[in-house]
Amino acid sequence: MARSRTEGDKSVEQPPSGKVAKWFSAAFNTVVIPLVWSQIQPTEHSWEWELTEAQWQWSREQGMKIIAGPLLRPNRRCLPGWLDPVSRDFDLLLQRICTFVEATVQRLQGRVHVWHVAAGMNVEPAVRMSEEERLRLTVAAIERVRRLDPRTPVIVAGRIVTGCSRPSAPPA
Repeated sequence: MARSRTEGDKSVEQPPSGKVAKWFSAAFNTVVIPLVWSQIQPTEHSWEWELTEAQWQWSREQGMKIIAGPLLRPNRRCLPGWLDPVSRDFDLLLQRICTFVEATVQRLQGRVHVWHVAAGMNVEPAVRMSEEERLRLTVAAIERVRRLDPRTPVIVAGRIVTGCSRPSAPPA
């Protein structure tokens, strides 16, 4: 989506309007609708789908293909604040993540062209987890999406470590 507005300490993507919407529609045929868990489920028992629905509606009206996600991105901006006490218990964290993934897929099933399930799971997350736990979360999320929406393609993205960010070799 094109424009951002700030809500508290979070940037919220709004569908484009006016000239920007016309330019966007002429230039692109696919849009990524971000599924930011902290915005969709700001408290453990409340769900706010209005922004996601507005983004989906605009994209549909423009005839865009829709990539939804990532569903799982383990950074402070995307994880809801209420999750912090839960994060010390991996099984409870896994349960909460699966609940979010299932609710989101059930809501948008049949309305997206690609599910972007996870991003950045190969880097150190905001919640302390082992590499095996990060893999388990990713696999669990993929399994939930595939079970609920078996016909829609699924993608997972990792962070690529470039030569510039590798530690230098010790002097010989």
